[in-house]
Amino acid sequence: MKSNKKKINSWLDGSAVVKNIFQKNSLLLVIIFFMSLFLIWNNHYTEKTVRKINKYNREIEELRYIHLSTTNELTSISRPSSVARILKETGIKESKTPPTKIMILKNNE
Repeated sequence: MKSNKKKINSWLDGSAVVKNIFQKNSLLLVIIFFMSLFLIWNNHYTEKTVRKINKYNREIEELRYIHLSTTNELTSISRPSSVARILKETGIKESKTPPTKIMILKNNE
């Protein structure tokens, strides 16, 4: 009688059902646990990678602007009028005569 009463009580309070479910599906529960851990780790890793990519994209944009401004500055400085203006302050003047080619002829010996 006591064992029947114990079985009925275990079914009514749910302990028998829980015990049977955990015993029959213990491997599945372990697999689900480790898959959950893997998914959480993968989510954190992905977010970290996305943050790095965004950081590098911002750095690339900043370097692109620096490159453009430096190129523009170099172009404006290297114009003949700018070079002449800079050299005028030092006393060097632009030559008005074009360069001549000097040729040296060898004798056939």
